[in-house]
Order: sequence, then structure tokens, then C-alpha cells
Amino acid sequence: MDDLKFGIAPSRSFIGGWEDMLAIVLEHGFIGVEFKYELPFILPGKITPQVIRRIKKTAHAEGLFVSLHAPYVNIGALLPSRWEAALAEHRRALACANELGAETYTVHSGWVEEKYSTPALASACRDLTVEAVERMREWSDGVKICIENQNGADRKKVKCAVSTDQLHYIAAHVSNPVYYTFDIGHANVFASNPTGFLLELGPERVKVGHIHDNDGTKDSHQALGTGTIDWRGFLSAYRKHNCDFPLLFELSQEEEFLAGRKLLKRIWSEVKAISTT
Repeated sequence: MDDLKFGIAPSRSFIGGWEDMLAIVLEHGFIGVEFKYELPFILPGKITPQVIRRIKKTAHAEGLFVSLHAPYVNIGALLPSRWEAALAEHRRALACANELGAETYTVHSGWVEEKYSTPALASACRDLTVEAVERMREWSDGVKICIENQNGADRKKVKCAVSTDQLHYIAAHVSNPVYYTFDIGHANVFASNPTGFLLELGPERVKVGHIHDNDGTKDSHQALGTGTIDWRGFLSAYRKHNCDFPLLFELSQEEEFLAGRKLLKRIWSEVKAISTT
């Protein structure tokens, strides 16, 4: 593989809506976009059937990769009413993913508030997450369900998909195939070696990459090159292991998307030159 596939996954601080994201993709030659099914983007009047149809028509005509990021609701909620409410949100989001013609659907697993957590409750949360993902598979209509490695810096929550072992457990206990969204920033906070995290996770199961930087202490979604992530090491491993998942810049500004792509393209050229000498 000689060329990287760059796209965007704008964060919630992005100024604009889904159609504005699509316009950036088209103007600057990105391969695709992950839309967030979250406020403020899904406020009434912002996401209408007409908007979804226009996006789908354009994306299909241009051959773009489209993903939908699920709502950040607790699919490991221990109270049945809250768990069912979270699933209802996912069912609506998956209906939107199907209408968009999305290829992938990025999911955050469940959590227990840290002050109430015990090993037994954390285990129950994990198993409720597995059951929730089973339900999602029933509603997905071919959209690939991708479990994202969670942000371990949020100390108020005990999350059930921060480590590779936790992610593997969930995937192994779902009867239908599920995949992964690899968030390099989350991995950098958790392990300080996001490349090693990716290899332990299994790059062959990764369908989406979330790309941003941080200093290893918090999930700050910094511009690339302003944190501690070893981008050269990451891209070297990406090439060595024949990865092909798209690299989506999870940042907030158009200038950051473009600067991130420029940086990674330069490093990629250097990695290719070294590997062929």
C-alpha cells in the first residue's frame, strides 16, 4: 500500500453542520467523513430527511467513505430503564446510518460511575455492553459495528473498553462479527505506546482510525505534532502490518485537518523511502 486514506471526523466543537463537513471533504480531496450523531449536530432542523438524502447522494456519487459515530450514551447502564433508553438512541442512530449508506458505526462501550463501582458491577456493565452490541448487530443492516477504545483519563467513570483485553472480551462474546475503531489519542493516554496498543488490538480488525494528539495525560484532541504521539513509529507499523483503515482527523478546525494531513504525508514519504532502501 503506497497511499494513505485521509478523512475527517470533526469533534463537537466544529463550527457548522454535517453538510459543512462534507463540503470540506470535497474541497480538499479527503476520502470521507465520520459524522457524529450527537448534539449540536442533530438538533431539530439541522438533520432532516432532506439533508440526509443530499449527503447520501453526494457521497455515493463521489465514492466517499461515510461513517457514523454513535451517541455517547451508556450501553452498560445498570438500571434497566436507562439501558433501554440508551438502546433506543442507538436504534435511531443506526436507522440514520442506514439512510446515509454508512459503512461503519463507531460505538462507545458502557461505564459505571467510579464512586459506585465494584468488580461485580463493572462485570455486569461489561456484559450489558455485550448484549447491547448484539442488539445493534440486529439493527445494523450491513453497517459494520466498530467498538472504540475508550478514554481512560476520565477518572469519574470506570469504563469497560479501555484496554485491549477488555475490547477483545466484548468482541469475543458477541455472536456476530464486530470490528474496532482505533483512537490513537485514547491509546496514548492509556498506554503511552499507541502503536503497541494497535498491534495488541489486532490491526486486521480495525476499520476506522481516529487521529489527534495529546500529551499522554488527557484526551485534549490537539493538532498533530503538538503532543507526544510518535507519528513516525505509528506509520512505520501501519505500513509494516499492511493496514488500510482510513485515518480520520478528529479535530475541530479545517486548518488542523489540512496541517495534520500535510504532516503525515511527509512522514509517510520518509517511511516509504526507508523501507525500500
